[in-house]
Amino acid sequence: MKEWIQSESVTLEYIGHAIKWLQAFYDKKTSLFQIYVSSEDTIEPVESINTASAHIATALQHQVPQLLSRTDRANLEPLLESARAVSQHLAEAELKDVLPIASFGLLPLFSTCYRVRCVDYYDRALSLMSYAIMIRRLLFEISTRQLPQWAHIQTMDQLHPFLLFHCANSLCRLKDILAQNKDNQKLRATFVKNLQNQKKMIQALTACGISKDEIDQVLGTGGEAPEFQTHYLAAIIGNDEGSGPSLVQAMKWIEDASLNAAVSEVARSNDADGWRADPSSLAFALLTLSSLNPHRHDAIISQGMRLALDRCQHGSNPAAVPFYIDDKGRALFVPSVEIANAILSLALNRIEKISDADLNHVLTVTRQVQDRLIEEYNEIEAYTKDKQPHMRYGWCSDRAPSSHRIDSWVTAEVLVFLYKHLELLQWAKRRFVLAQYSWTPHRHVSPSWDKIVDPDLGLSVTGVKQTIEEVMDLQGKSLETAPMFLLYGPPGTSKTTIASGLAKKMGWDLVTLSPSDFVSESLDRIEHRARKIFQELMNLDRCVILLDELDALMRQRESFSHGGAGNIMEFVIPALLPKIQQLRDYTIEHNMAVFFASNYYEKIDRALSRPGRIDTHILVLPYSNAAQLKVATQIILARQPSADIASYVKTLTVIFGHLPRCFVYRDIERIVTAVLANKSEAEIIEYAATMGIQPETYDPETRLPAYREFCAFVSARLSKKPADWRQPLSLSREDARRYLQDSTADLTEAPAWRQVVEKWPDVLG
Repeated sequence: MKEWIQSESVTLEYIGHAIKWLQAFYDKKTSLFQIYVSSEDTIEPVESINTASAHIATALQHQVPQLLSRTDRANLEPLLESARAVSQHLAEAELKDVLPIASFGLLPLFSTCYRVRCVDYYDRALSLMSYAIMIRRLLFEISTRQLPQWAHIQTMDQLHPFLLFHCANSLCRLKDILAQNKDNQKLRATFVKNLQNQKKMIQALTACGISKDEIDQVLGTGGEAPEFQTHYLAAIIGNDEGSGPSLVQAMKWIEDASLNAAVSEVARSNDADGWRADPSSLAFALLTLSSLNPHRHDAIISQGMRLALDRCQHGSNPAAVPFYIDDKGRALFVPSVEIANAILSLALNRIEKISDADLNHVLTVTRQVQDRLIEEYNEIEAYTKDKQPHMRYGWCSDRAPSSHRIDSWVTAEVLVFLYKHLELLQWAKRRFVLAQYSWTPHRHVSPSWDKIVDPDLGLSVTGVKQTIEEVMDLQGKSLETAPMFLLYGPPGTSKTTIASGLAKKMGWDLVTLSPSDFVSESLDRIEHRARKIFQELMNLDRCVILLDELDALMRQRESFSHGGAGNIMEFVIPALLPKIQQLRDYTIEHNMAVFFASNYYEKIDRALSRPGRIDTHILVLPYSNAAQLKVATQIILARQPSADIASYVKTLTVIFGHLPRCFVYRDIERIVTAVLANKSEAEIIEYAATMGIQPETYDPETRLPAYREFCAFVSARLSKKPADWRQPLSLSREDARRYLQDSTADLTEAPAWRQVVEKWPDVLG
């Protein structure tokens, strides 16, 4: 754990450097990134759209980290804005600038995929001729390889898995776009029409200086493949949400080709001549399988990932097979950092099922990659037009290493690597921490937020749920209010359920701590254990933390008796104060919310509960009349979805009208059970009269602060001004009993309505 934290600190430091260094390559005037810079180069504006810009924009927008702190995310935002500007520019530029038609021939697959993924962020990508041309390029390449794939498997020129992965990514995104526009038949029809409009494509590309033979060769416009034009392209869109048989067939072929490549590379890796295996082919074949059908291929993905890790030596991978060779004989190899990114993606894709041994293996190897990258970044002195020196920093490709050059696209890949390495480190820490406590993955948390009935429903006060939502909306925007909540009130008022519902709403895991977690090492070590727990909580993200029934741990120090265990507990609160302060600051920066739940507000130490540590105090009381009825209705519909709800509502309204106004969820559930069992109204009223919060709970002679809570409760239920625990409305003990036991009692004329009871202690505020 300590090693992971140290590695995370270094990763965060270089993320900050990489963001700043990459931003220096962006030219605001052209909305593009420079490709590279060499020693003593003059820094010139980028004159045309290049593959590097599309590569960078694609990499950055597809890899926005989820677990960065808000400060780190804010530092990243200017670079993301630059990436979005490149995408917008690429979508709106002239065809000759959008399409990759110069550096490596006409529409090479890797460049085309980068630009497809960049353009598909445009809202109406389906309407663009450039998008249709690039998609047709991918589809024609795949369709021409489908038939001979198995007939000539030993001799055919197969696509490198690096290209298969990027083709799969582009087509998956097309599938998503078609699904998103399933109701926009006009836009979908425009896309298919553009795909099939050979004449318009040829005219547009000819105007860019491309020969007819070259166009025919990469787009299938020459008439040699009539089936492609008449059937394949026409079947791209289906009748459902968008995926036609041709698109499904293309994706299936990519999956089969990737599986074949993965099996071949695994066999080579296990051979005596394992050095002949290509780690880039293996990593990207596995990543394609993981993206398309992870459950079906889990076994080979797991085995292959370990073999790919073993090929990485001292943070670098050998260059075995080029993914592209142009007509001039120039070979392109996948850089080591992109192979590392593929392996990190594999691990993150299967993070919930990866073994501890495999996770540690990935972290060990990627730590070596990170160490090597830190050692090998370049410092280049370039010059502006007026001959002023300008230092640039970054990385170049290890396939063409140089200490005098920085490649912007490699620097972007390093930044992506740092993101993914950071995310995997955080997952490792998360797994280590959660294994020690009671936690529930967000997909298993219940109930959902919208199913929780606010106990203050129908009243002229800010309800419990609304108060929590308002605080969560401020998260990351305000330093004054953190998502640290104290839920207090009598037992059974759904305090735990409220915390669970927020976890479900946010899509975060729920971590529950009880007193047993703090005394697990013995009472003598409770202070040490408490420090350790709060330190570990500050290694989590995307979690709701519920500290339930910790009244004894949070008790006022003055309440402890002298001698014995009390002396030990007196040291716990002072030890917790700085940790709770740190946890509060942590929740502001990260996706976290913390709930302290207590039945006894008056027993909580004031140093803990004051604003600045636990900012939001929420009194959770029994349901209002409207809330009681809504809860009962939900229970009935859950048990009998086809029930005559109107009839049941009428019966329940009569029953609740004769009962105390102090029911919690379990009480209402028992009443509904009796109603569904067809018991008479009189029988149910008699049966339920003893339920709910009892008057003794708010006895001013035993628990004055709790009595104050009750006064606020009555005030709210009578639709008076919003209840404020610092200015309670006082009621006589008899008034309190009448309100709880007599549903017809009118307390608006109760005596001493705003008198402060003198014997209340100073803790009342």
